[in-house]
Amino acid sequence: MTAKKIVSQILLVLVAAGIGGAGAWYWLAKGAGHVHPAAEKGGTAEAKKQQYTCAMHPFVVSDKPGSCPICGMTLVPIRSDSAASTGSAGEKKDRKILFYRNPMNPGVTSPVPAKDNMGMDYVPVYEDEGSDGGTIRVDPNTVQSIGVRTTLVTTGEL
Repeated sequence: MTAKKIVSQILLVLVAAGIGGAGAWYWLAKGAGHVHPAAEKGGTAEAKKQQYTCAMHPFVVSDKPGSCPICGMTLVPIRSDSAASTGSAGEKKDRKILFYRNPMNPGVTSPVPAKDNMGMDYVPVYEDEGSDGGTIRVDPNTVQSIGVRTTLVTTGEL
């Protein structure tokens, strides 16, 4: 064999190893092989039972407290109010629709269902959505644990 062939074969092996390594890294980073208990059990029957998750890896869900198998952090309980907010999706049928809004340009509205020029359906806006569109809800326990203090506003010197 000539030196040129040997070098080209070594380069070919290195490129193949690099592609294989990148593929393995991508497959592992996606979470392949991880068990997702909430997805397997349907989630609805398990909503009443306390579950725990990793703050850095939310796809890691456990029925008992412990540590994350990926990073070793302590698993935190999943709050029940998040389950209640996902359960409200079924109530959309009972709510009254105020109007329909263009998904790409919220300033464009319609009193009836419509499609925009790209063929996208207008999104319904419900009565109870209009007033608190930008509201963020924080659990009172979280507010207490981070030390938020409130006081009345008064005029005074800084």
